[in-house]
Amino acid sequence: MPETISVEEYKRFLELAPTNILKQAGDGMFIATQHFPIDSPEFEVLNTMLSMLAREYQLREIEPLWRKARRFAIRNSGTIKEVGKIAACIGAGVLLGVSLDD
Repeated sequence: MPETISVEEYKRFLELAPTNILKQAGDGMFIATQHFPIDSPEFEVLNTMLSMLAREYQLREIEPLWRKARRFAIRNSGTIKEVGKIAACIGAGVLLGVSLDD
């Protein structure tokens, strides 16, 4: 039995997934829709998911820089935190007069 996801999880996936992954997901869902009759509940669900995916893809074509930066920051938050810690330590060292050679 396939795993189910909530609407919120799917929205988060659409928001955070790289564009190439969105394209792969869309291709897979389109192929899956061809296995169900048009009046089936499965087709309706897949069609709705494809519509949401298409909308996200359209938004990315015209999205402002802040939205791209937000997605980047969420995906790379661990790295950004580590870089921030290193920068804070270097800044503290400069303020305290500690040399990196010591």
